[in-house]
Formats: sequence, structure tokens, C-alpha cells
Amino acid sequence: MPLASGRRHNVCEAFTSAAVVHGVNLEIADREFVILMGPSRRGKTAILRMVAGFENLISGDSAIDGIVANDSEQKDRDIALMFHDYRLIPA
Repeated sequence: MPLASGRRHNVCEAFTSAAVVHGVNLEIADREFVILMGPSRRGKTAILRMVAGFENLISGDSAIDGIVANDSEQKDRDIALMFHDYRLIPA
């Protein structure tokens, strides 16, 4: 499922004062299919959570359809995430 079109400019996020995502610039066109790949613990999920509004940005702007969405509620962003887990049934 494509992400909502929009622009992320120089975004950054930190957990317990340690920056996790540094200066990411990401632009996704409407109906564009984008895949985030990389090793574990490198910020892929953090980026998705910032786009969806589950995490607050400590710097930078996140714009959706040309409107800065930094302070908008998650429900107003019209974005959904489904997290993948290899274990469908608890072991």
C-alpha cells in the first residue's frame, strides 16, 4: 500500500535524548509505491511512525498534500499502518 503523498524535510526523532533518525529527507508522490529496507534497529519503523503522527518530531517538518502536519492529530492525517510480525500465534 503506498504511503500518502507528501514531503518530509530534515526530520529528526529521539528517544531518551538519543537521536534515532537524523536529517531524513523523503518525498513520496501520490500513488507512488515506496519500500524502506535495511538492517534491524536503523529507524525504518520510527520514520513510518513519524509520518503517521504516532511520534512527535523534535525538529523538521512533515507535510501531507502540501500542508504541514507536525501538530495535527493522527486521525486527521488519513494514514494507517499495519505492523508486521513473523509470529501470528504467540510461541
